[in-house]
Amino acid sequence: MASNEFRVTKTFRFRQVVFDFRNSLLATRPCLRGAANIPFVTVDLADGKVGIPLALFLIGELKKRDRMSEGCNVMNNSKPIAIIKTGSTYPHISNHYGDFEQWISHGLGTAAPVWVVDVPEGDAMPDPSDLAGVVITGSHAMVTDQADWMHTLIRWCYRTIHQHPSLPVLGLCFGHQLLAHALGGEVADNPMGIEVGTVPLRLTQAGHQDALLSAMENHPWAQVVHTQSVLTPPPGAAVLASNVHDACQAFRYGDCVWGVQFHPEFSADVMRAYLQALSGESLTQQQVDTYLQEVRECEDASSILSSFARLILPQVA
Repeated sequence: MASNEFRVTKTFRFRQVVFDFRNSLLATRPCLRGAANIPFVTVDLADGKVGIPLALFLIGELKKRDRMSEGCNVMNNSKPIAIIKTGSTYPHISNHYGDFEQWISHGLGTAAPVWVVDVPEGDAMPDPSDLAGVVITGSHAMVTDQADWMHTLIRWCYRTIHQHPSLPVLGLCFGHQLLAHALGGEVADNPMGIEVGTVPLRLTQAGHQDALLSAMENHPWAQVVHTQSVLTPPPGAAVLASNVHDACQAFRYGDCVWGVQFHPEFSADVMRAYLQALSGESLTQQQVDTYLQEVRECEDASSILSSFARLILPQVA
């Protein structure tokens, strides 16, 4: 081996460096080989050997390190998923199980940062261009209350959806109703009263083909608790699911906006806790006991949150 060469046994990570510089080396190698004081790295490859001037080899290693750093910066500086918090669960439930935003964040199951925006508490609405996606939580409030903070959120939703049509948005229960209202649908008390517990749904043809709702087609059960409903979906929206109680259990508006009347973030334990909390308020104990018998985990419905996260992973990565 010449005194100006260093031998490096082939590893996979060197292979990419060699191929990066192969074309330029073919042109420069003859004259460089003639220079006595230019050190070389000889890399053994499966298809032969190639000599790389040490300076070029080190440059390649530095470029690889820079590319890896850039990738880390992209992840560290990735856009967050905004969880628009529109209310809280009952205190005794949150003390034991957490609150809406924790359940949603767990369901998303993504390493992307989450930005919780508590609208009723006066948090400023984010710039949509700074977000990778939006999830609007449920609430014990009613869309028909028309509170000031609701007007703020409705205006923000309308502008966001029309000015940023590629931004994925998902509304849950109250969030579903608020999106429908913002987009021109009708929200009011359901004539059939409260719907609560674990209930069956029917997917429409559009629902069977939908990127989110199709995950439920084999086990279309979900957790619900609501007295108001989307009585008329927004103009142009595709209804994705319904049942005997609610003709619009889910809709999609355009390509990236979804509303679901049910709670994919609810576990069976949370659903049971809600039923017990409603005893003597909206339900009799006998009704509670009946509904409790039907409660089950709804894994396919819960998977909507992780499916939503996967849709936006190219943006958060």
